Amino acid sequence: MKKSLMALGSLLMLGGVASAQKVAFEEFDLDNGMHVIMHQDKTAPVVITSVMYHVGA
Repeated sequence: MKKSLMALGSLLMLGGVASAQKVAFEEFDLDNGMHVIMHQDKTAPVVITSVMYHVGA
């Protein structure tokens, strides 16, 4: 039974990877040096922002 569940779980995980879609995005640099990656999805009136900082040694 365990082997059957493991096999089924593996197939479900691989199926999700195989169905991944390409995401269209725009990439540009602002005058202040900030690198921006923008993706627009107009299917819902929602705005989401995410900020990542490359800092450290």
